[in-house]
Amino acid sequence: RVHGDLAVSLPLPGAPGPPSPPRSSRSLASSLCPDSIGRTRCMQRVLTGVSRILTRAPAARALVLRASASVPALQNSLERGAVTKPPPRPLVLARLPVWVPLMDPSTGAALTPARKCEPTFALTAKEHEVFELLRAVVARNGLRTVMRVAGGWVRDKMLGRECNDIDVALDDMLGLRFAEFVQEFLSAHGHETHSIGAIKANPEQSKHLETATMTVLGQWIDFVNLRSEQYAESSRIPEMCFGTPLQDALRRDLTINSLFFNINEGVVEDWTGCGLDDLAAGIIRTPLEPHQTFM
Repeated sequence: RVHGDLAVSLPLPGAPGPPSPPRSSRSLASSLCPDSIGRTRCMQRVLTGVSRILTRAPAARALVLRASASVPALQNSLERGAVTKPPPRPLVLARLPVWVPLMDPSTGAALTPARKCEPTFALTAKEHEVFELLRAVVARNGLRTVMRVAGGWVRDKMLGRECNDIDVALDDMLGLRFAEFVQEFLSAHGHETHSIGAIKANPEQSKHLETATMTVLGQWIDFVNLRSEQYAESSRIPEMCFGTPLQDALRRDLTINSLFFNINEGVVEDWTGCGLDDLAAGIIRTPLEPHQTFM
């Protein structure tokens, strides 16, 4: 179905594109949250999500600083990390149509296939070695596990940036169990091994999922299962459960952070149907209605 969506249009490196129709952040926040308290919370959550991506670049930081004038806490935190402030460019907020993939409500499975493309980037020698080893772990143990690198690594590689933050999402088992398979494989083949770290779920600190972390051939990797989030009407603490690739993609903050690199197939997957186009056009967009994503 098609519905309105919050987006921020700005030039990302190597991704020129026309700006979206301008609209003031105040009027947009008003349309999303009629009451003043909700409007402030909405603006702060939106800007916080955007700043996760943009504050790496000084020019992008200036954009967020300009837009966050009405959110002093966020502005102050950004200013503390800002070394230089180039001349600000306008941050454009707009409502853009979004095509949300059809989903089976009983299983969460996508009724339309994910967009897939060959990666436009080359793996480093270390990444290639690590991914080959993970494929060998699956084959040796007769697993059917599909391994996907999620989030910022895919985005940064598509933008031509290097990234050492590798998070692997698994479709049929918990991260700790898969890490144990990897550990056994490393030991059996004479590779150096270290203990597996388990980061326990802690909803009170917004850590809603148990994660296993370990070094594989000298590369730190986090393993976690694909998940979906379900919220009670009275709480922002989600109930976590196994999810499909589509459910996992739609629960993320931005479409460009919802891309996966399928290690088994060696392709990039776009389950939202918008992530690849948004990355090319320099658009920051929520996978779902912004109120649902951020509130």
